[in-house]
Amino acid sequence: MFQEMNEFSPFFYEALEKNTFKPTERCIGPWNPKHQHGGPPIALLGEQFFRYKTNIDSFITRFTVELLGPVLLDKMTVRVSMLRWGKRIELLEGVVYQGDRVAMRGVCWRFRRGDTEESILSTSIGSVDLPERDTVVNFPSRDRVPYIDSMQWRFVSGSFDDPGPAVVWSRPRFPLIEGENTSPFARLLLMLDSANGVSSVLNFNENIFVPVDMTVALLREPEGEWLGMSAETAIGPLGAGLTTTEMFDGSGSFGRSTHTLFVEQRGE
Repeated sequence: MFQEMNEFSPFFYEALEKNTFKPTERCIGPWNPKHQHGGPPIALLGEQFFRYKTNIDSFITRFTVELLGPVLLDKMTVRVSMLRWGKRIELLEGVVYQGDRVAMRGVCWRFRRGDTEESILSTSIGSVDLPERDTVVNFPSRDRVPYIDSMQWRFVSGSFDDPGPAVVWSRPRFPLIEGENTSPFARLLLMLDSANGVSSVLNFNENIFVPVDMTVALLREPEGEWLGMSAETAIGPLGAGLTTTEMFDGSGSFGRSTHTLFVEQRGE
């Protein structure tokens, strides 16, 4: 279905005019070759939140994005604005347009950097060693997935084709935007939207389980190139699912995320 992966552009997005970006084939996900995987466009929005400048030294503490339909493999305009300004706390809003259509909408809270006297981190995963070698990814579909192949994966437990919880380290092979550094926060989001995939409990070829949102809560900023997640998915009786994830790096756990999933059998 796709050309050889090494013929793709060595980045996820090309920057066009101000705030407008053109996705490359590396953004293609597993559901439809005309649609982007959620990770790259969510990371693109998160990068704009991260870069938004104000007069206080702040960091992102909570990020929520709503996916208002498929994100097409077409150019995107990202507009970020301030909803609440403060000397200690800020709330930003971001909207992603594809033509006249709103494809995604998100908000993020940013707090002024402080110095908590004592850090109390509740973690269920503890310390996780980074495996020495990449995992050969066998995604449970007939075709290669450009987004999956554009990331490095090192599984500690589980896999894309092994149902149930998973623990995995990951990092992108290419920059998010051509010629620009990718922030640790955007690299986290590039990985994190795959939490429902690595921890899937349903057969991919028989079911659809698509995230409609993502909420990320951070106790500190992620550190290092390799970032990790411990993900688990639950499916309810009425066509809804929930993926919960603990995020970690070489210094330990730093936050959690959730996805709400739309679930149905293929062909319905």
